[in-house]
Amino acid sequence: MVNRELIVSSIIKIEIIPLIRQMLIQYDLLLSSDPTIKLSDSTLKTYTGNYKREDVVPIAVTLKDKELVLRMTGIPLLNLIPQTKDRFSLMDLDPKVFFTKNNDGTVDTVSIQDGDNTITIRCLKVSS
Repeated sequence: MVNRELIVSSIIKIEIIPLIRQMLIQYDLLLSSDPTIKLSDSTLKTYTGNYKREDVVPIAVTLKDKELVLRMTGIPLLNLIPQTKDRFSLMDLDPKVFFTKNNDGTVDTVSIQDGDNTITIRCLKVSS
C-alpha cells in the first residue's frame, strides 16, 4: 500500500503550489521569478522625469542604455531592473521601486519601498 501522506504531499508540490504561484503572479500579488523582463522603450520613457520627495529632495529617473536609472542626491546611480510592467528592483538590494499612474494613465509618482516594513517614500513627478 502506498503512503497516503506521500501522495498528497506530491500532489501539493507538483500541481497545487505552482498553480497558486502562477495565479499570484497573474494578479500582481507576487513578483515573477524572472527579474530581467524586457520592457519596450516607449514604456520605459513614460517613467522618466523629475520627481520630488515630500521633503523636496529631487529625484531623477532617466533612460541610459535602454535601462532606467534613478538618481538622488548623495547616493550613487541606481539601475532599475524590471520585475513587472511598473515594479522594479535595485540589483541585489532590498528596496523595490514602483510607479503609479493617475486617472488619465500618466505616470505621476515613483515610490521606493524598503523591505517588509513597507516604509514607502512617495515622490511626485514635477516634469517629464
